[in-house]
Amino acid sequence: MGLDSWDDIIRMVIRGEPGDAAQVAGYKAAQAQLVTQFPPVDPSLQSPNPRLAAAYNASYHAGIAGMSAGQGTFNSLQTSLTELQVLKDKIEQTPTVKAAIDLNTAVAVKNAQIDAEILRTNAVALYLQGNQQNSLTSGQAAEAEFFAN
Repeated sequence: MGLDSWDDIIRMVIRGEPGDAAQVAGYKAAQAQLVTQFPPVDPSLQSPNPRLAAAYNASYHAGIAGMSAGQGTFNSLQTSLTELQVLKDKIEQTPTVKAAIDLNTAVAVKNAQIDAEILRTNAVALYLQGNQQNSLTSGQAAEAEFFAN
């Protein structure tokens, strides 16, 4: 199954495919907390303008997804950094060169996982920036449509 949109990626993360189970659980916990803290506007109160309604829905879902991913990534990075320090501390205490090399390899893998999390966070930030610009443009377009009529 290919990914065609941000919504596809959000659905994939919610289902936990692919991904670390702890990361998915962290994302879902953050998402549930944020939806409770920032509930969506009741549909009966939303704008009848389809452009504004679509912009609101996209912005709301992007905001929740972005904040959830940000919180989940922050928590995951904190855990990874702690694990990384433990591995680095053990290198000095290893009895053999092979054990030290194995631990050094584990450090390299953990660093690669941290780099992947940072790249994922950058992708979310770029998406949210684009969504914010789209919301601004949609608002301007709705205003122009309103005054043109």
